[in-house]
Amino acid sequence: EMSQAFNKLKMYSKVKKNLIGFMRATEVTVNEDNGSYNQHMHVLLCVESKYFRGSENYISQKEWLGLWKKALQVNYEPVL
Repeated sequence: EMSQAFNKLKMYSKVKKNLIGFMRATEVTVNEDNGSYNQHMHVLLCVESKYFRGSENYISQKEWLGLWKKALQVNYEPVL
């Protein structure tokens, strides 16, 4: 699910305009107290340097959160 959502996220037009590459690793940790699992990703997104210079295509943290929520198709606020 999460990998499919990430692939969907990369294809959103505003993300696609900015993204020139990425590195992604999936990790699963175990909660020692209750034995539950937490699958999550560590992602490094590579963008052009102009992205940080007032670009109209800049994506705020709030907007990233909304895009990730949309890609995951969830009704809760995911953690970024």
